[in-house]
Amino acid sequence: RRGKLGLLPVAQDDGPRTANIIQKPNHVIWDMKSGDEVMNWLEENFPHVPIRDIVSKEEAVAFASERGGQFPDPQFTKRIQASIGANPQSGTTCVLVGDSMHAFPPDLGQGVNAALDDVCDLEAALDKEAKTKANDPSILKAAAERYEKVRVPESEGLIRVMQVGFPYQYGQSPYAEKLW
Repeated sequence: RRGKLGLLPVAQDDGPRTANIIQKPNHVIWDMKSGDEVMNWLEENFPHVPIRDIVSKEEAVAFASERGGQFPDPQFTKRIQASIGANPQSGTTCVLVGDSMHAFPPDLGQGVNAALDDVCDLEAALDKEAKTKANDPSILKAAAERYEKVRVPESEGLIRVMQVGFPYQYGQSPYAEKLW
């Protein structure tokens, strides 16, 4: 089975460009011990790319000595706000937004989108509570609770969609080719 490269766009045409090789943990690429094995695999899998012109021997050796990492599964938390202090209604209130609330593998394109939704929903909750409870010390606590009530179901739904689609990315599922 041929390898696949995930290329990241760059703004500079003359600058270096990274490529991700994404394979299952039991793939032969992770068992390579030498730079020559890496170069041979790259040339075999990407015959249209002048591998020896763009990958140095040192880079191939470094690749062979590394153990690949993996992206985490999409995940979220159901509790995203808390109040701290002797009086929970007027104490310090803390909320989670972005990756602290929900995490996606970086290449699914949802992290920033979801974080922006978090911020918009938090702002809406603060505005609503400020309009109904002007100068009331419980505004932050009420806004945090409102924010949690809106964002947790949204995040959970998005994470569930990502968990279903995530294994089909990069041809890692035997069913993916039949679906697409």
